[in-house]
Amino acid sequence: MIIEFFGPPASGKTTLAHALAGRLRDRGYMAKVILCYRPRSRGGGWNFFGIFSITYRIYLALISIVGIMIWSSRDRYELKLSNSLLKIMMPKDIIWRVRIWQYIMRLSRCWKQARKSTDITIFDQGFVQAVGSLAMFNGAADDRSIAQALHFAPQADLVVRMVVPRDDVEARLHARMMSAPAAERLFEVDVAGNMNSFQVFDSIGDVLLRAHRDIVSVQPVDPQSTFHDLCRVEEEILTRLSQIAVPVIKRRRNELPTRYRHRKNEV
Repeated sequence: MIIEFFGPPASGKTTLAHALAGRLRDRGYMAKVILCYRPRSRGGGWNFFGIFSITYRIYLALISIVGIMIWSSRDRYELKLSNSLLKIMMPKDIIWRVRIWQYIMRLSRCWKQARKSTDITIFDQGFVQAVGSLAMFNGAADDRSIAQALHFAPQADLVVRMVVPRDDVEARLHARMMSAPAAERLFEVDVAGNMNSFQVFDSIGDVLLRAHRDIVSVQPVDPQSTFHDLCRVEEEILTRLSQIAVPVIKRRRNELPTRYRHRKNEV
């Protein structure tokens, strides 16, 4: 089973994804989170401005592109998917064009592995978020092109939309920007640019609803609302699992330590 989150930057997708995975594991399910970006060490002292970090990121990006091209020569599906999505909504900036293309290639590979797995796989940012990024950097995307991209992209079993007040997101973005080294800020979208993504994700939410996609909207603005939203998403997942009744998941749960087994009757 695949669950993915989407919403504006700094809306809490990664935090809620980890919290959800923890609750599912407490119930005895095998759940894991796939992160879109891995945290980077900021360094200090001589690397205060992040020069070494940026150089290392560029080096890894080049190595990753070479690896992706080698891998895609054996599996044309990932390359075709990435190229097709970018063709629908091509980012104007060539740097972001390459970065999103590279991300979709990696995402496609992880998605394919998740489909083969009996675990519950949670993407803090999946294909819906990728479509949002394409629309954001394209600058002229409309509901028609967004719907076309969403229809073409692989679909999750459940999509969770983050609906967080603009003021909260803006405050988090400012804090994130201030904590980033000066050199890294040059490679990231500024606060104003990220705030413009609200309109894009509103459009995506409307398109998903019109397409009757399985979507749950959450508004985690404080501990109480976060707990309530986690319970809602968790119950939705458990309901779907009971409907599909995957025997492998049940068997693996029975293999868990005794301290988890007493929870089986709760599901």
